[in-house]
Amino acid sequence: MNANELTDLLRRNLNTIKKNADSLSDEQANCQAGQGASLNWTVGHVLATRMHLLSLLKLSTEGLDIAALPPLYGTKTHPDAAKALPLAHLLEQLELTQSRLEAGLQSSDLTATVDSPFGAKPLGDLINFFMWHEGYHAGQTVIFRHLALD
Repeated sequence: MNANELTDLLRRNLNTIKKNADSLSDEQANCQAGQGASLNWTVGHVLATRMHLLSLLKLSTEGLDIAALPPLYGTKTHPDAAKALPLAHLLEQLELTQSRLEAGLQSSDLTATVDSPFGAKPLGDLINFFMWHEGYHAGQTVIFRHLALD
């Protein structure tokens, strides 16, 4: 997978998330699906993944401490509205990752081998996996929107 294809995946995922988060309040965004996740948790999780990708690409993660992010959007998919960042802030940060990742993908050697939780992998393959994972969560946002509006 090349940089343009990965960039397109990132953009499609971001657009899906933004579309499904549009005009929802923080209260709606923190509405859980049963005992599971919420839209806010999912957006925070995707942001954390993108922050990890920025680190892999040796790009700036200025503006949000990746280590501090998970407690802010919930743990183990159970959102904590008392500690959650506002949805608008998470979306703003997610938007900022897009241009950084696009530039980083265009300037990186995606064939270089990197260490990952799955063993040594070409950087492009690892990012492709993360984009598949992000796409799964982008799809979940449709469900969260419907739950929030019901």
